[in-house]
Amino acid sequence: MNTVNHYLFEALRRHAERPIQIARDRSWTYADAASAIHGVARGEVRDCELFGGIPVRFEAEVETIKTKGISQKINVKAVNNIVILGTGGKVTALDRGLHKFFDTFTYSKIGVRMTLRNDAFILRGTERRGRRELFIKGRPPFPIDIVNVAPGQSVSFQTMLRRARNLDVSTTAPR
Repeated sequence: MNTVNHYLFEALRRHAERPIQIARDRSWTYADAASAIHGVARGEVRDCELFGGIPVRFEAEVETIKTKGISQKINVKAVNNIVILGTGGKVTALDRGLHKFFDTFTYSKIGVRMTLRNDAFILRGTERRGRRELFIKGRPPFPIDIVNVAPGQSVSFQTMLRRARNLDVSTTAPR
């Protein structure tokens, strides 16, 4: 079992009967399962049900919080990992134009809401830019928005686990 699945299953197994609160009140760099993201985040997992140690139901939300004096950066690997989770594929726009010269971007918000019920896994972005639903809302000078191309569309939980296995989990912190 890869690192992503291990952490997810362990957290859900340990906290199945009560909500998991995720809160950080200081700067952090997450350089593991989602590659490299720097900032402050909070989140929660609710209504978790397990069958044979495998999640069959839960609701979760994770979002970053703008905090004075704390940079909000995300590297290309982390951007690609979020795209893989959301769509199953990699983002190709980072290989072209000005973006190909950058390996780290600034963001104003990252927000993801997840729901699992009856093997239907739904991943939603919590931010908006116009009519678009976003997982990542970029910030100038070179903003990068990661759009949820299929808001409300579900995939099986097994499909989501396959996507998680395709993540690049090498550790490179943003500069």
